[in-house]
Amino acid sequence: MKDTKLEQKRIEAEINGLTKEKDRILKAIINENLSKEDCRSLLEKTKTDIANKEIYLNELKIDLNDIVDC
Repeated sequence: MKDTKLEQKRIEAEINGLTKEKDRILKAIINENLSKEDCRSLLEKTKTDIANKEIYLNELKIDLNDIVDC
């Protein structure tokens, strides 16, 4: 159970990092430091990464609930 909680914390930290990266990309778009196509590509990749990590985190929470219910 400890490992699951540690993994959950790690994933949450990763999601926070990806969210910060998305914010950095949005600022770059506003400042026009990147081409629109580069920004779109980076933003889509970051959104996908965040969604995948959130799905994994939800699966961990379900697993954790199953362990607690036992």
